Amino acid sequence: MAGVASGSTTPPTIGHGRGRIAWPVWLGLVAIGLSAVLAGVAVGLGDRLGAAFAMAVPIGIAIYAAPQLGAYLWLVASPLVVGLARGDVIPFVRPNEALLLLILGAVAFRVVPLLLAGRWRLPALSRVDLAFGLLVLTGSLLPILTRLGRDLPVDMEDVLYSFVMIKYLLIYGLFRLTITTTAQVRVCLVLVIATALPVAIVALLQVNGLFGVPEFLARHYDQAFSGTTGPVTARATSTVASSFGVANIMIHTCAILAGWFIVYGRPRWLLLGIGVVCLMGVLAAGQFSGIIGVVIAIGVTGWLIGRLRQMVLWSLPVLVLGAVVLWPVVEQRLAGFERESGLPQSWEGRIDNLERFILPELASGDNWFLGVRPAPQVPAPEWWRNWVYIESGYLWLLWIGGIPYLAAYLAFTWVGIQELGRITRGRPDAIGIAALAGTTGLAMVFVLMLFDPHLTMRGGADLLFPLLALALLDPRQQRHAAAPP
Repeated sequence: MAGVASGSTTPPTIGHGRGRIAWPVWLGLVAIGLSAVLAGVAVGLGDRLGAAFAMAVPIGIAIYAAPQLGAYLWLVASPLVVGLARGDVIPFVRPNEALLLLILGAVAFRVVPLLLAGRWRLPALSRVDLAFGLLVLTGSLLPILTRLGRDLPVDMEDVLYSFVMIKYLLIYGLFRLTITTTAQVRVCLVLVIATALPVAIVALLQVNGLFGVPEFLARHYDQAFSGTTGPVTARATSTVASSFGVANIMIHTCAILAGWFIVYGRPRWLLLGIGVVCLMGVLAAGQFSGIIGVVIAIGVTGWLIGRLRQMVLWSLPVLVLGAVVLWPVVEQRLAGFERESGLPQSWEGRIDNLERFILPELASGDNWFLGVRPAPQVPAPEWWRNWVYIESGYLWLLWIGGIPYLAAYLAFTWVGIQELGRITRGRPDAIGIAALAGTTGLAMVFVLMLFDPHLTMRGGADLLFPLLALALLDPRQQRHAAAPP
């Protein structure tokens, strides 16, 4: 992608990649519109579960007719509903989990029979696919087997956490299987940008206490911080219910915007405007890891596209302006360093948790090599919290799966950066943009894992793994990837 002139055109696409909308997509749009009407009727009758069911049936039909709609829907809906509380709409599950099951079920009903009939081909396995499979094996299956082999109990928390990486493998597989043309990748990137904008706007309104946004989020979304109740305005959690997740989504989106600007060059002012809002969203999140992530993203993105100097010159004034506009958030975070210890209270608590609860257990016996248990948490002795979570990504890896999981993660990151970096440099199109954002995301997560488990961070991981899948689309296989409509 380096050296591609602004405004250059994309290579010819294959299949439905010339902007035409096939009839299954039109059918899907009609079904989604019908679902909105039915859901409105159900909500009017005061039945949330009925509204969810009314939406699920037409949406499932639409995805069956055009499986790529499932991928589109995930990109649009996930950042907006991922922070909703478990059981708030549907009993026992989060709305984003229910949405994923709906999408996967509809895609499976369509694709599995076609696979068996030889009318739908699986994408060729790449090195990233194999590395991801090893990551899932060492982070999901092996920890359960290890615990059983030690004759230790496996409770429901262990089982649920063992499915985390499997969930992301399913999301990754959804995009690998259903997105089959360069044009569809381009649609996915547009949807990511379009959805990041309202997430950022909600974040900015939240930290400024405007229009009742903090109260709305407190009523309908999870509490993002332990021991807090009521509206949160110190750090933006937006619809993700995680300030870390908000920052990660904004940074991924900024990488996409930079790639889009270099490859397509237009609409110039719209791209710049959304980029400014997203960078402001990172600052509104109020996380030091977000600032570190921005620095990493600017460096990696600028280096890959050959525009490092321009990236710094464009970003620095926006960050300075954002710091001025959002000074109350910045000031509150910096105030922690004025304490007697020289560290913010949250950092002191993090270190105390690691020293008291995590490191002694991890150092016991062969736990450092085989891991402790799949659930990365221990019961908290205080009344104001239920669990002590591991706030260090690399210790989190060791706790869950020991050295094998850590080694698999390092291999996955190395292979992913190598492969996606090569694609970024060789493809001045939507696939190259996805590869650019994916490479940036992998590099950012690698560094931020020093502080928190960003590999599976809510919101950020839900976007990173689809970007990796989009980057691996091989245009030479597009003609044979999907069955005809």
